[in-house]
Amino acid sequence: MPKLLSRFDIRITLLYFLAASAWIIASDTMLNSLLTNSALGADVLNMLKGLGFVAVTTTLLYILLRRERRLRLDQQVALDAENEKSRSYYSEMEMSEQRFRKAVEEAPLPVIIFAEDGEILSISRAWLEITGYTRQQLKTIDDWTAFAYSDQKQAVKAIIDGLFTLTGRIDEGEFTIRCADGSKRIWSFSSTPLGRSADGRRVAISMAADMTDFQRNAQQLRENEEMLRLFIEHAPAALAMLDNDMRYLAVSRRCMTDYRLGSRNIVGLSHYDVFPEIPDHWRAIHKKALEGESQKADDELFTRSDGTLQRLHWEVHPWHTGEGAIGGIIIFTEDITERANAQAALRESEAQIRYQANLIESVSDAVISTDSEFRIRSWNKAAQHLYGWTADEVIGKPLNQIVITSYPNGDGDDALASFRRDGLWRGEVIQHHRDGTPIDIMSSVSLTFDSAGNPTGAVGINRDIRERKRAEQNLKSLNQRLTILRRIDGEIIKASTPEMITRTVLQHIRELIPCEVATMTLVDKQEQLATIFMLDVSDTMPSHPHLQRPHIRDHMTEMLEKGLVVRIPDLAVFEDKRSAFMQRAIDEGIRASLTAPLLIHNRLFGHISLASKTPGFFSDEHSEILSEVADQLAVAFHNAEMLETIRSNHQQLSVMSTRLVEAQEAERAHIARELHDEVGQSLTALSLLLEMQQRQSDADNPTNLNEAKSLVSDLTRRIRDISLDLRPSMLDDLGLIPALAWYLQRYQQQTRITVDFKHSDVKQRFAPLIETTLYRTVQEALTNVARYARSDHATVRLWATAVAIHAQIEDTGVGFDAQAEGPMANTGGLVGLRERAQLANGVCEIISNPGEGTLVSVTIPFVPIH
Repeated sequence: MPKLLSRFDIRITLLYFLAASAWIIASDTMLNSLLTNSALGADVLNMLKGLGFVAVTTTLLYILLRRERRLRLDQQVALDAENEKSRSYYSEMEMSEQRFRKAVEEAPLPVIIFAEDGEILSISRAWLEITGYTRQQLKTIDDWTAFAYSDQKQAVKAIIDGLFTLTGRIDEGEFTIRCADGSKRIWSFSSTPLGRSADGRRVAISMAADMTDFQRNAQQLRENEEMLRLFIEHAPAALAMLDNDMRYLAVSRRCMTDYRLGSRNIVGLSHYDVFPEIPDHWRAIHKKALEGESQKADDELFTRSDGTLQRLHWEVHPWHTGEGAIGGIIIFTEDITERANAQAALRESEAQIRYQANLIESVSDAVISTDSEFRIRSWNKAAQHLYGWTADEVIGKPLNQIVITSYPNGDGDDALASFRRDGLWRGEVIQHHRDGTPIDIMSSVSLTFDSAGNPTGAVGINRDIRERKRAEQNLKSLNQRLTILRRIDGEIIKASTPEMITRTVLQHIRELIPCEVATMTLVDKQEQLATIFMLDVSDTMPSHPHLQRPHIRDHMTEMLEKGLVVRIPDLAVFEDKRSAFMQRAIDEGIRASLTAPLLIHNRLFGHISLASKTPGFFSDEHSEILSEVADQLAVAFHNAEMLETIRSNHQQLSVMSTRLVEAQEAERAHIARELHDEVGQSLTALSLLLEMQQRQSDADNPTNLNEAKSLVSDLTRRIRDISLDLRPSMLDDLGLIPALAWYLQRYQQQTRITVDFKHSDVKQRFAPLIETTLYRTVQEALTNVARYARSDHATVRLWATAVAIHAQIEDTGVGFDAQAEGPMANTGGLVGLRERAQLANGVCEIISNPGEGTLVSVTIPFVPIH
């Protein structure tokens, strides 16, 4: 348009110049001719000349402007048409882009469009739904690679950057991506460059196919094929799978064994090539099976090519492909040649079972057996007596409908898991009689198996332990009672004055008998004075450290002097004469009382009284408990007089214990010598007689004499071992070191525990008591190592100084808490170690912690023997 207007300006200018020049030349010529003949003046003619020029130029200008206007209108129309066409084109492009973007976003496959600067221009909803990320999270390719590839994002980013240099589509292969929920999926990517966008950036598109399910299905298919192969290969029956051409596809090991095919590979071979001796009627059976008909026979005689006979149970079934077509046949066979023998054995087994069933019927415990679905199969008489159901009523019914079971500790799930894991469970349960009465049961349940080792059911032995539980409860109550009595006894021993003893007893008596008031009265007959110590446990009565009142001998005192416990159920209706003290108690609300005497050698020196606001509160058991406490208290007072006697007796007891140990060891040595000398010599003579008899007997039948000789040899060895265990003779003959060396060698052979024996400066002999104590200490400590330590190594160290001999036995086993009161710390063996050392005037120290092993250290002083 600017060039067109420029040309138009030049034409107008030239045209105007030509027109003006022509007009001037023509007008002057015309003017000269007119002036000659015209009467008009020169001014008029010049004016006319000017008007004419204006008229001509105006006309020309009008014509040119009209033509220019028409030209411009045509150009504007053409321009508007071009603009409209451009707008339509851009509108169609925008709609096409929107449709393309919508197609990408709504695509059923994961699709993404991105620019070379990393901006994600469009992403399909399928991409977001599968991965779980949002559009706000995935704004750039860097965001996607960071979320989906984590540590591998740089490598993946390099692959993506290379897409912009491609000229066509590329299949990038499979990648594992991570979704927003942490799961992983496998995608197969294909990408194509799309050229440049309107802003000049290079653009690419990537599409993904989710291969996760395909890969899983493929893996599952492979696993199923492997499972089928393993099932056929390891099937317990002879099993073969063949195709339509009767060629082997799979065969079980049992089939290879039953038909003596060895280790040859027959897969792919024809069934008729492997077994050419197959008769024609079996070929016909195979043909019918290939046509879809199943065949079977329970017992058929088959003659092999080598002439041997087999009796077979067989079945032939067609198998179908995924499309439903017959793909071949499956042959199951079972060699039943030995079935007759098995049936005879079964009859014998049934006779044995009947015998065992009779035994089961005679036992006192309930014996119940079930099948694999826990339906009752047997129910003995003891079960009928225990639960109230007869066998006819329960056989065939589910066990859990007849025997309702609960677990005292709520560990039913643990018991079931243990039973499934181990096939055995034993523990206490609560079951119910037919009438609903609960029964405490000790139950032992185990699985039963057939000859092939397959579970066939379960058998349970249930014992009624109600009496035992009652005894245990009584024992527990008695133990608690004895514990408190021991505590009272211990507090009494520690107390130094009658007041402290009294207060201790009154404080602890409430733990045994929950009363409101507890009092103790001490009687001084010489002074005829009674001192009362009172402990109140109610809020209504004041607490009195002690009261004194004159001692009055009444009817209750007479009963107490006879050692009787006086129980008054209700003071308010007490018929005897009431004392002022009793009347005060009634006024305070006390209704029942219980009084026990304190007697020493039939001398009443006081009594304990308990009071309650509840009439008839005290029972016979309370009377018994209070009497025991009174006896303890009486003994406490009496102990002070007997303390010196006890010390003297203790010293005598120590001497007697030493003599007892010496006598015990002497008796052990005597028995060991008798076993070795008398019994051993007799067995040796018997062995010689058997040897002579064997030489004189028939050489072809020496079995009985050989067995007798073996028994005699074994008995001789056992007698020798018992003799050595009682007391090795070398301890007396050779001394401590040789005896320990012999014992440790024998110990290592029996227990497989390595013992490192170290000794120094132990060359002389020691007193028998010392040598015996050290030998027994080592023996007992190593026995504990074998029983409890779970260690394969121990160390024994022995050394002597000028005044003492020392022994240490150490292991690296599990150890225990030697400081805590428990079964390990107080076992008889450890207590025995300490007592043995004390009897020899020595000290035994046991050091151990859990996981750190155990050290037994013994030190015994001695006087050297030269």
